[in-house]
Amino acid sequence: MSVQTLASNGQFNNQGVLAGNLNGTPALVGFPQTSTSNSVGMYQHLGITGSPNLETNFLNASATTTGGFNFWTSSATTAPDKILNLSTQGLTTNKIVKVALNNDEYSIRASDSTIRSYANGTNNTQNSLSIQLANDTLQTKIRADLGSNSPYTDHTDSTTNNSRLSATDLTFNNVSLKSTVSTNTQNIATNTQNIATNTQNIATNTASINTINNTLPQIVVPQLTFSSPAIYADSTIIPSTNVTYQNTFAVFGWFVTNSVAGTKFNYYFPPQPNMKVSDLKGIYYEMFNNCTSLGSYPFVTIYTKPKGVGAVPPDYRQWYHSSYTIVPSVFQAGDTFVQCFGNLQGLSYNQANVWGNFVYSPLVASDVQNPKGDYQNDQEILFISLGSNSASAVNSLNCSLLKLGMISTFTNEFLF
Repeated sequence: MSVQTLASNGQFNNQGVLAGNLNGTPALVGFPQTSTSNSVGMYQHLGITGSPNLETNFLNASATTTGGFNFWTSSATTAPDKILNLSTQGLTTNKIVKVALNNDEYSIRASDSTIRSYANGTNNTQNSLSIQLANDTLQTKIRADLGSNSPYTDHTDSTTNNSRLSATDLTFNNVSLKSTVSTNTQNIATNTQNIATNTQNIATNTASINTINNTLPQIVVPQLTFSSPAIYADSTIIPSTNVTYQNTFAVFGWFVTNSVAGTKFNYYFPPQPNMKVSDLKGIYYEMFNNCTSLGSYPFVTIYTKPKGVGAVPPDYRQWYHSSYTIVPSVFQAGDTFVQCFGNLQGLSYNQANVWGNFVYSPLVASDVQNPKGDYQNDQEILFISLGSNSASAVNSLNCSLLKLGMISTFTNEFLF
């Protein structure tokens, strides 16, 4: 080993460098600031640039191999034993690591991977070992309590938040994960039962809705058939089909025509329950039209319920109290879809409201013996009649009836 001498002022020459084991490579001058390349040797520097003068700095120049420091011990009875290795890979030892804090001694034993606490040489199970890292904004602390009955580890990411791992549980800010999982598992079971119940309820409700849907068209939009004597009652014209209308115009309604002189039809439709004259805002029917005159178009009559013997004024006929008739007012050409609409209570309805390829013929009050009896708003409606004129010329009535509708609190339609 070469030894540097003292300068006249008492300082070490060359920054107080001791160098040895150079293995044929030249000594490094000063403390290196870059890679030491192929230099080999051990250097001890006292007070290098950027380090306090009384700090000793050790340098292992190891050329192309991994360098580091080994610490050994021996005695009169034992051979040298490596107790510590310090390299770029870290600090390694197979001995007990002891830390003295506040006069207590803490140790980590590699043999059983346990943390033990000693105070004054005596095992102390009440103390804890803490590792704390801190800066201006964040404090991180890991603590291991060493009590033999309830050991735990405690991790804190700030002064207020912490997690704790014990032999039986993991808590976050004193909230038990085990308890939370148990509660959530119970909730899942409860929710699963609720889902099953709700699924059953949905199935039940769906069945009920289907029942309502199957019933509703019979109330609101019934599909009427030809075999309905309650509908056509005293009619001498019974509706039928018209193959030409079906094949040529895709019209599937009740076909009616007065091929025999003096014949007519009267088809009767029930109102909404307890409907009064004042409740009926409008009435309409739709047809595929080939009638030859306006007078042969079907017309609508509203009948009110009879009041019985002694009524003042008396019933117009025994089976009804009064009636009111509305008739089409505009003739439309043949092979057309026509909507005939009667605006009874000031609805904002006109030709602009007619949909699709339909043309419009307003229904207006008939000027022939109309009304019959004292037709009043407070009278309850018995039924609505869609009829034809028995005095029309033969074959002047020629149409397929498609729909009849009443407008009040909601639209009540009948499909033919």
